[in-house]
Amino acid sequence: MKYIIGLTLLLFTSMAEARQSTRSGLIPYLRFSTEEEKKYFEELARGKEPDYLSFLLQIKPPGVATVSRNEAVAKINGFFESNPVKELNSEKKIKSLLRSVRDKFMGEFEYSATFGELLTTGKFNAATLTALFTILFEPFKTEYYINEEKGIVYPVVKLGEEAISLSNHKPGTVEVNMPEEQVGFFLDYLVENQVITKDQFSNGNWQELFSEYYYVKESFGKIELAGFLYYQTGVSLLIEQKEEEAYWAFEKAYFLCPVLKMKFMSGISLYNLMIAGKLGQDDSRAEFISRVNELGYSEYARSQAMEYFTKTYEQLLHKEMDLPKYMAFYNYLSNVIGNSHDRDGLNVLHYTGLAGYYILKGEKNAGIYYLDSLMNNSKPGEFKNENAIRVVSLIMTNTEERNRMDTITWLKNRYPALANRCDFQNYVMLSCLVDAYYLRDVKLDLPGALATAKKLQSILKTYPELKRSNEYMIRDCYWRLAFSFNKKNEYNTALELLNAALEYSPENKRLKEEIAATEEKMKPKAKTK
Repeated sequence: MKYIIGLTLLLFTSMAEARQSTRSGLIPYLRFSTEEEKKYFEELARGKEPDYLSFLLQIKPPGVATVSRNEAVAKINGFFESNPVKELNSEKKIKSLLRSVRDKFMGEFEYSATFGELLTTGKFNAATLTALFTILFEPFKTEYYINEEKGIVYPVVKLGEEAISLSNHKPGTVEVNMPEEQVGFFLDYLVENQVITKDQFSNGNWQELFSEYYYVKESFGKIELAGFLYYQTGVSLLIEQKEEEAYWAFEKAYFLCPVLKMKFMSGISLYNLMIAGKLGQDDSRAEFISRVNELGYSEYARSQAMEYFTKTYEQLLHKEMDLPKYMAFYNYLSNVIGNSHDRDGLNVLHYTGLAGYYILKGEKNAGIYYLDSLMNNSKPGEFKNENAIRVVSLIMTNTEERNRMDTITWLKNRYPALANRCDFQNYVMLSCLVDAYYLRDVKLDLPGALATAKKLQSILKTYPELKRSNEYMIRDCYWRLAFSFNKKNEYNTALELLNAALEYSPENKRLKEEIAATEEKMKPKAKTK
């Protein structure tokens, strides 16, 4: 007699609702080994029952051969044909079924064994054995649920008011104690996500806290059990140091079984991959930042979002000049930042980028509007002012030379918080240099050029550090202006300017000769008889 393998989906409401309401959007994000595996996840996301046996056969590490459904059905039907138990209506018959399973399927215990390997080689573990029972219970319409106890899952059969646990019938399985380091990582995660307090972390028993929160207390069904199989696949891949493959296994485990342990393993795996630069280094980086935030690593996600935003907004706004693409990028990452203390920091960069965008487009008024927004931001300190200076730099670079002195003066009056900064004064100094040349060479206004040179001297006296990066420009400004005054026979002014130039080039032989020549011109000429 052939038995048809049933496809009834046993759903436990709370987990199933969590899976369907919060995980359906993950399908485009997840990575699948086969199109068939992807199909089953898409069906679950739509609330459709998948072919459970075929689904179980897909849960395996990448590269491991898939056992065919026909082979699995033949193995299971062969078991039913030789099994003398025709109904499971007593504990005695359940134990008889268990003995038959041991004889037919169970060989060597192996934590990393897949469901397909249980059917073909007899290698088993608690999760794959429980998965087999869910298949074997089906023809009997057996009511059951699944529990976890310290990492070991097992089915519990319901016979009327009686519940018969099969937890003591798993030869080779042992109680699992996690390494101390793993326990510490998990408890840190609980503190960060406000599941436990810092006091509990510091003063509580770590192993007790770990057991309380890591293992699943709620009974669950066979779809969640598939999540445990993915979880074990992830752990096995981690042991083999295949971190990226392990991460995707944990993500699928969390999709199927949305409990804290699955979320933690997904989160810490992604966190470690991003830290190591193995994920999130290309165009998908924003997506991974958003995901690691969802998985509970919010502080790290915020720092990554800020770093990524800093590197990217200039590319989108100041080079590609693509405002719609930028706004989509900004809105995506601002959701990661949320209402945290970093939100003001993100907006500082946002206003900096928009101000620069409009200045580069030649829309100065719009640029000033966003510079005002930047300076009015509530985030105090250097971060805001440093970014404002970047906008000032763009304004000055995109201002005609003849207007730079007026522009920097206007900015100084509009933003007094910037006026005394050395980097702002650097632009004042550069504006003075440009203005001095403009007044001397274009406007032929030597008194105006001299006044600008005097202003430059005053700035350099207050901010002597500005001299180091602009020595030759400053020297040439004074020297050329001195040349003009020499031509007008205004030797005192020329000599003052030449000596100012000498300060920036004290070994310049030509400059010294010009000083000597000017001094010679200043000497009274002897009267002729």
